[in-house]
Amino acid sequence: MRCSICGRDLGDDPIPPIDHLPIYVDGSEGIDICFPCRMAVTEFLRSLKQACARSRMALAKSLREVKNEKSSD
Repeated sequence: MRCSICGRDLGDDPIPPIDHLPIYVDGSEGIDICFPCRMAVTEFLRSLKQACARSRMALAKSLREVKNEKSSD
């Protein structure tokens, strides 16, 4: 088996150190991914989730400030 991300050949072990993820990058087959690539994808998604959470918190704070300004007028 071969990792769909880095291309590393992982051999034909009966229990290969590879996971199949239902992420459809090239068609409808999903991807086979080795552990180091899976950890890189996991870290990317974790960072993306944190960035989205910070954006939501900043937006909520901004909306509260606007609401408070309109209330004081």
